[in-house]
Amino acid sequence: MTFTQTDPNAGLASVLTQDAYNQAIRGLAVTNNIPLIDIYSRWQSYAVSNAVGLYYDQIHPNGQGYQNQWNAVYGVIGAEGLYKSPYGLMDLAIVSGNVTLTDRYGTVGVDTSAGNVTVTIPAAASSARRLFNVKKLSGLNTLTVARTGSDTFYTSSPGNTSIAETADGKSYGFHADPANNRWLVI
Repeated sequence: MTFTQTDPNAGLASVLTQDAYNQAIRGLAVTNNIPLIDIYSRWQSYAVSNAVGLYYDQIHPNGQGYQNQWNAVYGVIGAEGLYKSPYGLMDLAIVSGNVTLTDRYGTVGVDTSAGNVTVTIPAAASSARRLFNVKKLSGLNTLTVARTGSDTFYTSSPGNTSIAETADGKSYGFHADPANNRWLVI
């Protein structure tokens, strides 16, 4: 498994050293015909992965970051038939237009700099044990998180049918509660 890039300003190993180390891991995987879990490529750079809220500090992932890493692990070991999870494979995505989340999404960074963006969450009834993380990446315009069907969002008060956010950097976690046709907002 390759490692994530740390903040270049953290005073740790240089990005070039990290690149070389991860390139060596990739080479060993190819030479020995071993499946590779490539977190380094998946997260693109420290700047990108930190912007979508995957880091706790300049080195360590936070809960969303570890979930994203687990999704990469599952993607490899699940594809190899070594493990089957009810959670499925979820990816990191950066979007700048309206999107309806599917099983392929896990953490979504939303760039609203060019206009308002609506992220539609699937029906909770068909999303048992699912968790989506949505983060607004720009202070401009509005991010709206919308429901599918008659689902509601349970925040500090129950019954919300959408969430509108204008603040830069605001993150939301949505955990499915299929028994009550709602999404718990954490």
